[in-house]
Amino acid sequence: MSAYHATLRGYRLAALGVVILAVSASILAVAALAYSAFERELRPEALRKAETIGHVVDALADKAMRYQLPLAKLPGVEELFTSLEKQNPEITWMAILVDDKPIFSRGQEAHAKLTGNRVELPLITMDDPAVLEIAVDPAWVAHIFREMALDMAVILLVSLVISMELAIYLTGAGDFRGVAVLQGSLRSAAAGNFRAVATSSAARGEARALLATLASAVDALAARRAQLAEAIARRWPKRHADPQVRETLRATLARLRAATREYALPSAPVPDAGRVDASNVLGAMRAPFFLFLFSEDLSRSFLPLFAGSLPVGPIAIPVHLVVSLPISLFMLIVALSQPTLGTWSERVGRRRAFLAGGITGAAAHLASAAAGSLMELLVLRAIAGFAWAVAFVAAQGFVIDHTDRNTRTRGLATFVGIIMAASICGPPMGGLLADGLGPRWTFLIAGLLAAGATLLAWRDLPRALFVKHAPKPATVRDYARALANPRFAALLALAAIPAKVIVIAYCFYLVPLYVNESGYNAAMAGRIIMLYSLMMVLGVPITTEVVERIQRVRHTRPHAIFVAGGLVVSGLAGLLMLMPLGLWGATVLVFLLGIAQAMSIAPQSAMVADVSAADMGRLGESAIYGVYRLIERLGNAMGPVIAAFLLQVSGFHAAFAAIGASVLVCGVAFYAMFRNETGTKPAEVRA
Repeated sequence: MSAYHATLRGYRLAALGVVILAVSASILAVAALAYSAFERELRPEALRKAETIGHVVDALADKAMRYQLPLAKLPGVEELFTSLEKQNPEITWMAILVDDKPIFSRGQEAHAKLTGNRVELPLITMDDPAVLEIAVDPAWVAHIFREMALDMAVILLVSLVISMELAIYLTGAGDFRGVAVLQGSLRSAAAGNFRAVATSSAARGEARALLATLASAVDALAARRAQLAEAIARRWPKRHADPQVRETLRATLARLRAATREYALPSAPVPDAGRVDASNVLGAMRAPFFLFLFSEDLSRSFLPLFAGSLPVGPIAIPVHLVVSLPISLFMLIVALSQPTLGTWSERVGRRRAFLAGGITGAAAHLASAAAGSLMELLVLRAIAGFAWAVAFVAAQGFVIDHTDRNTRTRGLATFVGIIMAASICGPPMGGLLADGLGPRWTFLIAGLLAAGATLLAWRDLPRALFVKHAPKPATVRDYARALANPRFAALLALAAIPAKVIVIAYCFYLVPLYVNESGYNAAMAGRIIMLYSLMMVLGVPITTEVVERIQRVRHTRPHAIFVAGGLVVSGLAGLLMLMPLGLWGATVLVFLLGIAQAMSIAPQSAMVADVSAADMGRLGESAIYGVYRLIERLGNAMGPVIAAFLLQVSGFHAAFAAIGASVLVCGVAFYAMFRNETGTKPAEVRA
């Protein structure tokens, strides 16, 4: 490892440690202060609220007094109690007592006997004096604190992930990187290793100027050596004719060889213009791409509910289909646009393509905050889907353009890591924001984040990049030839499509609606969805390591077993919803779904090369994987529509179970067809 890369790693670890320590301490301190305030203020506040509610009942009693009605015969009291209890979950006991005996009551009387847990209001009636008694649930404060603790835990996790991204950005593309590169270059120069001195394009600001000075000095030394070598070569033929020239040449050569051994000089000055440090480019791409994905993922936990709250217009559409359309349309646009965007982004430049996607996405989010109807939202989500595809392809192009065969796997792993980091942060934070500020304000924040991503890309991404020529894009005829392979078609039908259908149908459609139906808010839906991404982040490296170890030890390819196992676990997770577990059922479902997807996603991608080895020779690798990605993403678009139909005709539990049972059957059929895929020649796993 070069000196400046070692220094950069040290800066990165130090920055990450400091940021994590500061963020963790701050959030824990806020949580402690909030708990103290909750204990001190919430119970008195709840009792004051109970007294306010009591005045509503008192007004009803006054009306009975004006009409000279006996209180016991006053109509509508039970219905009023039921309504008040539903609107105020902290109230667990309401009663009107005459001579200490309730004539109307609702809730748990035991709560009224706890000290400091109730309020009493006298009621003026035509009969004997009456008292209204209202009690607060003693566990309500504890429940509120548990909700706050969960929110704080989510905020802590999201803050740590964002802090990690910030530290990587500062040390990978920000000013810290320039300092690290300069320091490493100075150390290399001091040790005589002038070849390790970086060019000025690896830094910016004051560090860039100092690095340019150092690089110029090194280039001057290299030029002087080249001139000296040229002079020696010019006088070399005269060495036999003139003894003095021979002695001079011998002495000069001895000094030159000694200097060459002591100092590792470049062979000649290398012009800095146009040279781009690949790691610097990828570091500069990371922060804008993360922010852009984060802005889109904010809406995952509340988008179905927001769509359902908008007016549909004159067209009669079932409500469950209505809330599925924004997700399905977004996924459909992504699937259909990505195959052609790679060539376009290469032609216009990755930087321009990313800026176009960022600006378009920001505008779509900001306009979504003001959407007044379902049709407006659908148009805006289609635009957002296209913007997401543009930015995604451009960011992926940066990785491909600035990595080679030896560094491609690490570059793609970084790329996937950014996606997973955004998926961990987006849904829970979006749920918290939607619960506290509302969906429209959350869309506004998403638009500002996307605009921030665009500004970072405009500032940090290099304007002139060396771009490799991509292969010719696949045609419709190529797609048809690829799908003519029955084993490839079976892989798509039995594994790729079901895996994407179940993820989108469950995590981004059914789970948010089910959580809301169960009486919880969007923040709870975001926490549950976050489990999926966490399990993916933790599980994918483990699965990859296990698969590779089995290949090395047993000389077999266990990919089909892992793919089938992931489908079976996904299906069983859906069937789990038939049990009366309530919200815990949805939580366990998402947890198991994350594990199942982590088991199967990399082996499934690797199997594409296995079942299509012959076609790759004729059609090309890019065409085969282009078909695979297109069909896979069409499964994303199908998921919400299938779930909406099942939900409309059968309800939540049956919809979960029906999708799960179908995927389970696909998993069993897949294993039956591919169980003999045990060849010993490994195929490269694509991210």
